[in-house]
Amino acid sequence: MRGYPKGFLTKQDFINLLSIPEFADQAKADLAELASRDDSMITVDRGTEDAPKIEMIENPLPAWKRAGFKDKAELENWLGSMRKRRWRR
Repeated sequence: MRGYPKGFLTKQDFINLLSIPEFADQAKADLAELASRDDSMITVDRGTEDAPKIEMIENPLPAWKRAGFKDKAELENWLGSMRKRRWRR
């Protein structure tokens, strides 16, 4: 791998990056940013072109789910366990 990956990272990407000493700090920061992101609600337009009807609905695919975590609690527990122990270096 050349440099830190660009774009959206998955759970497996985080596992791999945390095991590489030069990328571990950036991976931890990105993981913390993912955990702090609140995208539980999104806006949708359920109207017509002539009469728009904007509504807030629950996001069916939040960032933590796209990253491969089963729920937000798993992500937060993962982040909490990282703060308690050091990753292999």
